[in-house]
Amino acid sequence: MKPILVLLMGSECSGIHTLTKSFSELGLRCGQPFASLRNPLTIRHMPPHGGLWYWSAIRRFFEDMGLPPIAEVPEERLSPEEREYYTRLVARCLGQSLQGKSFLCADHLTSLVLPLVLRAVEEMNIHMEMYFFFSHPAREMTALRREQGQALKLSEYIWRNTAAAAIRHGGRRLHVIEADTLDATAWRTVAREILEFFGPDVPPLPAHFSTPHMEPLPSLEESALSPLTHQLYDVLRAHARRKDWQTLEAVAQTVYTAQVEQNGWQYVDCLDCGTLDAHAKRLLVQAGQSAQAGHADMPKECSPRLPDNQADWLALLDAAERKLLEARQDFESRLFLHSDSLHRHYMHRLEDERRLQAQAACREKENMRQRRKRHSARLRALWKRLQTRQGAA
Repeated sequence: MKPILVLLMGSECSGIHTLTKSFSELGLRCGQPFASLRNPLTIRHMPPHGGLWYWSAIRRFFEDMGLPPIAEVPEERLSPEEREYYTRLVARCLGQSLQGKSFLCADHLTSLVLPLVLRAVEEMNIHMEMYFFFSHPAREMTALRREQGQALKLSEYIWRNTAAAAIRHGGRRLHVIEADTLDATAWRTVAREILEFFGPDVPPLPAHFSTPHMEPLPSLEESALSPLTHQLYDVLRAHARRKDWQTLEAVAQTVYTAQVEQNGWQYVDCLDCGTLDAHAKRLLVQAGQSAQAGHADMPKECSPRLPDNQADWLALLDAAERKLLEARQDFESRLFLHSDSLHRHYMHRLEDERRLQAQAACREKENMRQRRKRHSARLRALWKRLQTRQGAA
């Protein structure tokens, strides 16, 4: 029987970590990242590379790319050599966790690297089951702001991208579960379904099995969520009830297209760039555009009254220059981060090559020792036969 890998994906507040902890208490072979690794912005807390853990492989992938783990890296951004390298890295890490037995893995960032995981699983020739648990994005946004101080827009952006990536790559093999609608009985039903993949030797679900507790949905203004997030959440809920894959996949592709167009991994949709945009539009008005045309193009929140005197205009220009300088410094820092990440990427590859060469040298040395041993045994046997013949003669 092939070993089975069960992947639990979903938003961070969807209950997958609590469910995995309960499975671990039953004696199942489970794994999930340390608490310090759950924050998608704390890449510096990665475990050492020598550990070869699946979660460090995910975060090292984003670190080498010089990108925060908030969105899927487009396929065209990876060269064939890089894709093969990271696939082998994920396969080695998963192999160390599996060790020929079934394993349950929970991580809310898995969907962002799901293409690498799927290729690694195919090369390893193991069976995989995928679950995606989702909750209302408002729950995710308020919880992460309270617990980690994370910006609301950033939490919404990560929720939307992880869901879209899981749908696009998981396809119809993906089990979609709406965590908000599950009570204790429904959670136990889902847990029994997952336990069935581990075979008949798994102990039955005990009466004290701990299930995730979903907090009441926080009050959040409807305007806090983008229309695209609303649309994805609505089709996820509809699919969880009546399995409408066609609509779900279409909306997920729309989300991915928007992410690529916005260059999402650089926080374009997460940071407040409206101020700089408003300054640029005001400067266009000053440069000769009609004031009415300028106001018509500006959104309501970015259309304050234009200055009436030269001093105010000079102050406005100074503010715009400061914003542009900040943007330039931010770009230079990102460029430095990217060059530094390239250096780490190739140092990691060099370290891997050295490790593989050392392992190959050890295997060759052991093979040579075994060949010498067999050769010596054959010589001793031949010598004994010669002595036997001489004695008989």
